[in-house]
Amino acid sequence: MAENVDYEQIYQLTFRKQWAELLELVYKYSKFASSDELVRRAVNTFENEFFGELDKVIAKDDIETGLENLFLLHKGKIYSLTEDRAITVVIELVNIYRNKGLLLEAYNYAVFYPKQEICAEVSKN
Repeated sequence: MAENVDYEQIYQLTFRKQWAELLELVYKYSKFASSDELVRRAVNTFENEFFGELDKVIAKDDIETGLENLFLLHKGKIYSLTEDRAITVVIELVNIYRNKGLLLEAYNYAVFYPKQEICAEVSKN
């Protein structure tokens, strides 16, 4: 079944650091993501690069898609993040949506970690 996975495309996207496209491809191959070593390694490479650069990103809007895709992969049990990284993703998304004035979207993420300060603040409003 895994022969349907386009490994060359995964390699190329990983090498070129085209993370949004890589995550879309991983979602497309979601039934292989948990069992296919190459797919897992590609997402792991993305995850490490992404979180390594997260604090350096000035415009948080530029990372919104990556955060949302990571959250969907994690929530759908396609690719598991550590608890700390899952919390970081949610906090970043809550901040992005709150700063845009999209409080319903912020709230929709905040409910996943209501004990986090920013999530508790959004949930109260």
